[in-house]
This record gives sequence, structure tokens and C-alpha cells, in this order.
Amino acid sequence: MTTILRGASIAGAVALLVAAALTPGTLDSSGFPATPAAFVFSAAAALALLAVGLGRRWQQTAIWLALLIVGAAAHLQLVTAGPRVAYQHLALLELGGIWSFIMIAVLVAQISIVVASLKHLKASAVGLLE
Repeated sequence: MTTILRGASIAGAVALLVAAALTPGTLDSSGFPATPAAFVFSAAAALALLAVGLGRRWQQTAIWLALLIVGAAAHLQLVTAGPRVAYQHLALLELGGIWSFIMIAVLVAQISIVVASLKHLKASAVGLLE
């Protein structure tokens, strides 16, 4: 099972990188990844991390780190901060199209996973204290 998940993670990471590389407008005028492409590159990095970590001693660490990378990338895509002096804020619908909803869904999924894990952690901590 671990081998299948590792292979799927590698295939997903490669597919995301190829799709981002072949999509026109991947880089902006300054040479940095455009908004959706930066998230896709982060998701590819998270999948590659999962592929390396699955089936090893630090599997849980790899899973949590991949979740952190994807959640942070989604959050950064939703932050609006320009080159002029202004306040940074979450612009939830400024990305336009489906991307705003994808980023919000990723953040909601991340919050749900963390909260569910905290409940499990609390239950195991109570069991340890008894």
C-alpha cells in the first residue's frame, strides 16, 4: 500500500509540475510564478515530500509538513499586499474564477484536519495520564 501511495505522490508531483510548465502565463513579467502557478508548485513540493516520507520513520512528520506547505501556500495566495504602503488583508475573492474557491477549500480542509487531529491527540493524552 505504501508503494502505491508513494508512486501516486510522485506521479501527482510530476503531473503538477508538467502542467504548470506547459501552461501559458506560468511566470509573471518579473520572472516569478504567477498566482495560481505558485500554489501548484507548492502542491507539487508537498506531494514530493510525501513520496519521500511515506513508509519511513518520519512518515507523520512528512504528512504534517506537506499539510503545512499546502495550507501556507493557499493562505499566501489569498493575501493582498502590494508594493506601496498599505495594509495586508485577505482578499478572499480577488483571485477570480475557481482559484479563490480552491484556496478557501484548502484552508477549510487544513483547519478540519488539524482540529480532528487535536481531538485525537487530546484523547491519547488523557489515556496517558490515567
